Amino acid sequence: YPTFEVTGQAGSNFNRIGAPVAMLGMYEFDKMYNGAAAYTNYKYIVFYGGARDGWQWVTGYNFWAGYGPALSEIADAQGFIKSMQFQLGTDEVKDYPTFEVTGQAGSNFNRIGAPVAMLGMYEFDKMYNGAAAYTNYKYIVFYG
Repeated sequence: YPTFEVTGQAGSNFNRIGAPVAMLGMYEFDKMYNGAAAYTNYKYIVFYGGARDGWQWVTGYNFWAGYGPALSEIADAQGFIKSMQFQLGTDEVKDYPTFEVTGQAGSNFNRIGAPVAMLGMYEFDKMYNGAAAYTNYKYIVFYG
């Protein structure tokens, strides 16, 4: 069972969205658990919790993070990690360019009540509903 590295969450916004940095790092095979290979970075464990619980990514086998996908939907730990929008060290990550919002067309930005906080540099946040979402750390632009 090959080791793999979790390098971040899609969009390089790992710390902003509250996912613990302890989830990053090298994962190695721990044991077979409920018919699937379980992996650990010695802080977190990715394992299949069985038909009722599905895939889990938690700090111990006796913890539960909610109903994860079934083994028939996602075949392995790496697939589950990627489904959670995390990047593996082997992933090719697309470079999404930043852009700057400088004002509203017609120069009436402040007159119509749009906050100045909407101005500024926007950078890629994450993939959301199949499209790139961007943030300036105050506002988020996404496809709903």
